[in-house]
Amino acid sequence: MKNANGVCRLCGKTGKLSYEHTPPAKAFNDQRVLEMNVKGLLFEKTPLSTLLKDPKGKTNQRGAGGFTLCEKCNSTTGSWYGTQYVEFVKQAMPYTSRVPLGMGGALNFKIAPLNVLKQFATMFLSANSPRFNKIHTELVRFVQNKEENYLPRRYKFLLALRYDGGPTISRQSGVTGRIDFDKQRTYIYSEIAYPPFVAVLTINS
Repeated sequence: MKNANGVCRLCGKTGKLSYEHTPPAKAFNDQRVLEMNVKGLLFEKTPLSTLLKDPKGKTNQRGAGGFTLCEKCNSTTGSWYGTQYVEFVKQAMPYTSRVPLGMGGALNFKIAPLNVLKQFATMFLSANSPRFNKIHTELVRFVQNKEENYLPRRYKFLLALRYDGGPTISRQSGVTGRIDFDKQRTYIYSEIAYPPFVAVLTINS
């Protein structure tokens, strides 16, 4: 299927949608991935650790992503931000096999931080439902305006290195809530995991 009809998750217009790779295809996202239904995992009686040893789901030959952006938004954000994000990924990928699990440290990267940040924002707008962009108009404006250099304080992006090895399972979750009763806090976040990163967008938390 070359395109589909629907609501663009960036500009909000209804029409033909193009396939948006999340992350970009050149960021090592041009191989098949296994997509599993999280609802099925949550309600399975089999332990999650057992299910992940022999994962079953839909194989996506294109790479992780979906028909979420119109051709104009897909092309524009790709040319504005995608190249710099790909460069960041290429610099980070070697560290996934060098940094032991559970260890932290200082890593040096040469990147265009604003472009990389806007690519992450684009990815989260793409990974969430069309309703998300109607609620978070500030984040949409941050991406659509190339010259905008202020990320509203209510949004934070967190990164960790991540490497699975073997077949790739891409993980994307829409906006999720978690309550910490001990600290009386509510955490609102969305997640995209694809080597070499786990990326988390938090909202007002």
